[in-house]
Amino acid sequence: LSKNWGQHPAILAGLHKATGDLIAITDCGMREDPNNLISFYDKMKSDKLDLVIGVKDEYKAPFLKRFLSKSFWKVFNFFTGLNYDKNQVFQRLFNKKVHQSLLQFEDVNLFWGGLFLEVGYKKTYLPIEHSFDKNVKTTYSFFKSLELAVTFITSFSVTPLRISSALSLILFFFSLILIIFIIYRKLAYGLLAGFASTMCVILFCASIQLLAIGIIGEYLAKNNAQTNKRPRYFIDEEL
Repeated sequence: LSKNWGQHPAILAGLHKATGDLIAITDCGMREDPNNLISFYDKMKSDKLDLVIGVKDEYKAPFLKRFLSKSFWKVFNFFTGLNYDKNQVFQRLFNKKVHQSLLQFEDVNLFWGGLFLEVGYKKTYLPIEHSFDKNVKTTYSFFKSLELAVTFITSFSVTPLRISSALSLILFFFSLILIIFIIYRKLAYGLLAGFASTMCVILFCASIQLLAIGIIGEYLAKNNAQTNKRPRYFIDEEL
């Protein structure tokens, strides 16, 4: 490529050029043996599968990296509902049907691990040996990984936006209750001159803003789905 566009756009470039009946993806870091693809092929043929995904038998990495990775995938699955296997690797084998379905996605912010789950079809996970060389430096820094984590979640879920909208509406009703309470205290017991009116104005304006944020959040969620232009179905078989 003309420059390093990142792992996921590079995979897209490969998918656009691939023409075979079966297509394989494997990382160039060679942490997964390319010979695994032979067992992938055997598994695909014997079980009549469309997709075989490799999962590492053991995550060989420093403790902190393993902990952060495990925590992220729990958060990712909670927000997206995809049930992403935290141990899966990019090494996989799939047929032309899966390939053509993947090319229908028009996402700008790509995450192939999630998109492979979105297409459906008959798939399985095959355990493989995963090597780790601490002397090999990864191109993913902490901040790059953090940026990708945010991209992955926001690309596959509007739940954070929905949570923001829900909190806005809750605070809106809470502000209204406070206004009613302040007016009651003013009429029943009297308050410092100007306090009640000032607080009511502040809370009223804040509640209107929060309500507006909640409404905007819902429209943004709809707009996000429209912008992604995700395919609305994939054909498995025509009878």
